[in-house]
Amino acid sequence: LTGGTGSQSDIRVRRASGVLAADASKCFSSTFFQDTFDIDPPAGQLEVIPETGFGGTLTVTVGSVPPDLTGTIAIDGPAGSLTTTKDGQNASFTFTNSALNQRAAFTLTSAAGVANYTIRRPDGTVLKNGGFITSEFTDVLILNQTGTWRVELDPSGTGFGTLTAQVASVPPDLSGTIVLDGPAGSLTTTKAGQNASFTFANSVANQRAAFTLGDNSSTCTYDTNPHLERTAKRNG
Repeated sequence: LTGGTGSQSDIRVRRASGVLAADASKCFSSTFFQDTFDIDPPAGQLEVIPETGFGGTLTVTVGSVPPDLTGTIAIDGPAGSLTTTKDGQNASFTFTNSALNQRAAFTLTSAAGVANYTIRRPDGTVLKNGGFITSEFTDVLILNQTGTWRVELDPSGTGFGTLTAQVASVPPDLSGTIVLDGPAGSLTTTKAGQNASFTFANSVANQRAAFTLGDNSSTCTYDTNPHLERTAKRNG
């Protein structure tokens, strides 16, 4: 729906029975897209109520929306791919989890522009939701129910295209020990989402210390003196 200039409009879409099918809060004066809803035959009725100060021509376009797409993925399997073909069409992927409290991370992509996602437990409750522009990595999540999980992808606004989802198991986090003035400790993560931690003992109150942390691409030195700023140096 596109409008004139100067104000906003309330948008209400009624079924033939008179029951509201959609009640949008505001339609900005440039462009507005109302996501998918069902209209019962034989006809629907659209109510557009401009606020005071609205000016210009108001145009409305209504288009059919194909059924939402569904697919299946598997933990540690390849990414699933579904391609929406019209505005308002969504996609979802299901997978089975048989290990209670399985650690897992999700990688999601959208060629349909901004997309919202919801990860649902087998009982329908939400584990995590959010939005992203091109891709999203959820970091490690705990699958605290067994059964069939669902990943729902909803392109926002007037976008359609290929949507993908992949779920991978995440090994337990790693832990190690270091000592003051000792050699650097080293731990190697093997999958995205896995973390590492080191512990050390200190027996001197108010001990001044500096920490050097690094990965494959950079090192950072942290001085515990609050008056000194953190310094970072990239290797090479």
